[in-house]
Amino acid sequence: MDSPTITTVIPTYRRPALVVRAIRSALAQTYPNVEVVVCDNASGDETREAVSSIARGDSRVKYHCQRENIGFVRNFNFGLSRVETPYFSLLSDDDFLLPEFYEHAVRDLAGSTSAALFIGNTLIRDEIESRMLVTSRRLVEAGFYEAPMGFRAILREDTLRMWTGMVFPTREARTAGCLDEAMRTQHDHDFVLRMAVRHPVVISNEPCAIYSHHSTAIHVTDRPGGSFWEGWFTTVRKLAQDESLPESVRRSAAQTLRRKVTRNVARAYAKSLTIGRTAELADLRAVFYANSLRCLGVLASSVDRNQWVKAAVRAALKSATVIIRMVRSAREFGAKLPAGADCKESRFDLDLP
Repeated sequence: MDSPTITTVIPTYRRPALVVRAIRSALAQTYPNVEVVVCDNASGDETREAVSSIARGDSRVKYHCQRENIGFVRNFNFGLSRVETPYFSLLSDDDFLLPEFYEHAVRDLAGSTSAALFIGNTLIRDEIESRMLVTSRRLVEAGFYEAPMGFRAILREDTLRMWTGMVFPTREARTAGCLDEAMRTQHDHDFVLRMAVRHPVVISNEPCAIYSHHSTAIHVTDRPGGSFWEGWFTTVRKLAQDESLPESVRRSAAQTLRRKVTRNVARAYAKSLTIGRTAELADLRAVFYANSLRCLGVLASSVDRNQWVKAAVRAALKSATVIIRMVRSAREFGAKLPAGADCKESRFDLDLP
């Protein structure tokens, strides 16, 4: 592979200081062939001048300002429509790239000539609690994966990787379709999974980008509820109904993602119940009940009768283990309380298996 140019697409809205940080992180890449497209969603503040001052000194920066706020997903799609280079990456205005990200991506893509998508490792900078986190405690092995094995590989990790540390091929991305503007949540993961199920990928565990967790971020101000999890199940349904994929691929992909999402919903429900997050329980209960039977049906149809019995027994034993741990934790917690203490506001954490 020759040295292709990579476009960094940065949608922004009323974060002039942060978008300057994001732009500078793209321009500071050790890989030289970079362009930056900034899409201002009608901020109406200092954002125009902040970006324009950088663009006047660096012709690689292009600035577009919407006449009115079109919503952040449409603004992402607008940015994608302005990409004219072989590759691009997507960068929220409050996140930033590490200097060697694009150099890692181009090198790994060149080393695997059939790979279309580079999936790097994004770290989480928790600015609320002043700490750095990893997205997954168990990263899959780095290397090349044929489609759809790359899709399966990233689903084996605790949490799906963020697109902040990914480089996408422009032509293949447009074939797969833009971000789904009808989805209320998970439009980013939906896009990543549609790409990974179709194309060979190369996975790297090198830190490539920083995802910021702060008090004004959308993922903090919008509490995860029904729409959060329904976004995942929408992606499951879309995979199952995607006739552009071979039938065996779309069925297997939908089953794999449905199992993972349903497990995560069940764990989130159990944890919220245990530590007293009553505001989330109604949404989680509705989502889990609405999708649990479908998940069980998929599991039953994928194994023979003996395997299904074994799976049911294992699930029952695991559930019993969780209940026993909850009871023991509650008893231990109660034993530690001083005499006369009011237990109504007491909370405790459950370490799920």
